[in-house]
Amino acid sequence: MPKPVHSIFTLVSVAVLALTAGCRQEKPESESIPDEPTASSPGQKTSPDPVANPVPKPLVTEGALKIHPIGDKSAWDGASIRDVQAVLESAGTELIRWFPARHLEPIQVEPKGGPITLYNRDSGGGYTVKLNTGKTFWAQYSFQFSHELCHILSNYRKDENPNGWFEESLCEVASLFTLKQMAETWKTDPPYENWKSFHSALVDYAQKRIDESALQARKPLPEWFEEMEPKLRESAGQRELNNVVAVHLLPLFEANPKGWEAIGWLNVDQSYPDDTFPEFLERWHYYCPDRHRPFVQKIAAKFAIQIGEAP
Repeated sequence: MPKPVHSIFTLVSVAVLALTAGCRQEKPESESIPDEPTASSPGQKTSPDPVANPVPKPLVTEGALKIHPIGDKSAWDGASIRDVQAVLESAGTELIRWFPARHLEPIQVEPKGGPITLYNRDSGGGYTVKLNTGKTFWAQYSFQFSHELCHILSNYRKDENPNGWFEESLCEVASLFTLKQMAETWKTDPPYENWKSFHSALVDYAQKRIDESALQARKPLPEWFEEMEPKLRESAGQRELNNVVAVHLLPLFEANPKGWEAIGWLNVDQSYPDDTFPEFLERWHYYCPDRHRPFVQKIAAKFAIQIGEAP
């Protein structure tokens, strides 16, 4: 005797619901998403700038990024470890997707003591990243983690490099880029459905940094750089100065995010304390594969520096 039609529909419906539940967590464990500590004032929401002819985002190979938050809920000031992991993976994905051939060892992430990426790696080659955040300040998590991930992807090294400010500036670019890309992703595909509305807080956090840069420099980048280069060479991590450079370079990476892969050749050679910045860029350009050399030339051109053949 054939089964009643309604029982078949019931079985199918149950199966669909089960699959849906397995694909996405419906609610985060953290109770709320408060305003970010450095977000813009209420009523000043800013949408990300549209990118002309955006490059489709490539899929990320499963297992390409292994992130392990360290500590329990109390270590993260009450934030759920599951939610912390979701945010860090979301941030990391926006960068690692542009490194199709790159495999990274696991990254352990601690909530305090940074932001910094330790030079010493564990016995398996894994990385340790320390943030300076907690609670549910997701934009701050994302900003700090993407900066440190950029150092890892650029094959950071411990040496005295007077041009080290440039890597720090690129990692500030990575933070701004990641927040703006995450904001677009979270509009339709956040880690949890009820986080969609939080996309505006991500872009607000980035926009505040961009606005701060405008207050620091009211000159074209080459003119500003000529004046500030001696100070930049004194110390790599001067955030206000790094941010000025980052804001000028950000449009290049937004227009051609495939260029991110070029930072993998930034530290191939040892640093030379006497290198001028043009010599440093020439070295980077030399070690890059042909496909990335035009992009490095465009970065140099932002400083009114010509390297290799004209792009």
